[in-house]
Amino acid sequence: MVLINILPNIATTLKYIGAVYILWLAWHVATSKPIKTDEEEVDKPAFLTGFILQFINIKIILYGITALTSFILPSYNVSVIVIGFILLLTLIGSAGTFTWAFVGAVLRKFLNKYTRIVNIIMGLFLLESAISLIL
Repeated sequence: MVLINILPNIATTLKYIGAVYILWLAWHVATSKPIKTDEEEVDKPAFLTGFILQFINIKIILYGITALTSFILPSYNVSVIVIGFILLLTLIGSAGTFTWAFVGAVLRKFLNKYTRIVNIIMGLFLLESAISLIL
């Protein structure tokens, strides 16, 4: 809001820059070719990999910081309870990463079989996002 107050036209400019970027992305997604990989060459996701991934995944870090500072710290001052909540958030993050990897593994055959159709549909969704951003 401060930036919009200082530069009133910046929101409009950024909106069009974002729409152009989304259109570029839509084109590349819709026209991309499937990557051919040999089944033996692809590494299988492991629990440890997913567990470590949560500590570098910015969405999970921001989720944890937001939950901790908004809901936990104002209500609890006992450090043992705060540490317990941090561990709980870590487990929730691990479950989310595991679910993401599991669903990706389940959908992999489907996505490999229908790559072209899926890419076109995703490109159309991005096109719709760019249009709705401008309107």
